[in-house]
Amino acid sequence: MKAEARLVVCLHGGSVARTAMPLHPGDRALVALAGRLGLEPIAVELLAVGGVAPRAVHEAATQGLARAVRVVDEALATADAPATGLVVERVVRDLKPDLIAFVGAADPEGAADVPAVLAFRLGAAYVPGAFELVATGDTASPAFAARAWRGPVEVTLALPRGAVVEIDPASSPAHALAASAAVPATASSQPGPAAKAAPIRVLSLADLSLDATLVRRRDDLRGVVEPTARPLVTTRSSTSLAALLR
Repeated sequence: MKAEARLVVCLHGGSVARTAMPLHPGDRALVALAGRLGLEPIAVELLAVGGVAPRAVHEAATQGLARAVRVVDEALATADAPATGLVVERVVRDLKPDLIAFVGAADPEGAADVPAVLAFRLGAAYVPGAFELVATGDTASPAFAARAWRGPVEVTLALPRGAVVEIDPASSPAHALAASAAVPATASSQPGPAAKAAPIRVLSLADLSLDATLVRRRDDLRGVVEPTARPLVTTRSSTSLAALLR
């Protein structure tokens, strides 16, 4: 039996969380969209401090999240985009996804640069600014495409396996994804069945065979030893030269 196609969702736009962050409406809609497309949604969340409750993951479970991977390590607090992308790459390669998606607006810093690094490290196609994912294949041979604006023209782009896609609901003509994201999970007046908790796998950098020094930035407050410039001095005797060399 063919395994279900997988969609990896980079929560918070691939950024590193330092507290129990709520699930962004865009991430919520993305998880729900995966279910409608017949994809198994898997969340990846990065944390720079231990003991943080999986609030976003639990909220994503109400939209059908299958499972989640959380990477927890204090060294991530000083990781820049290239270093963070390295960490996500180690996780994603093991998951072997059919697609990787993120919502740029979910990044609290507004950068959403980690997925681009991830695509570079994976050698995968990077599709920014898509506003919708659509299924183009059948159950036996699943295939997917992204609808996006390229200038004033709306195009449909066939997605190769493993592509990294940014979903930008605000650019949709009908704002379909944004509308679905705006509906809270508790919108029904009648209490529904409790959401099944998504299994969570917690990893450290050591579990990914990564040393903490690989994810630190130059500006992580460690001392940097650099040569001190000396003024240009003209010597006229061996005595003055000896004095300069002391």
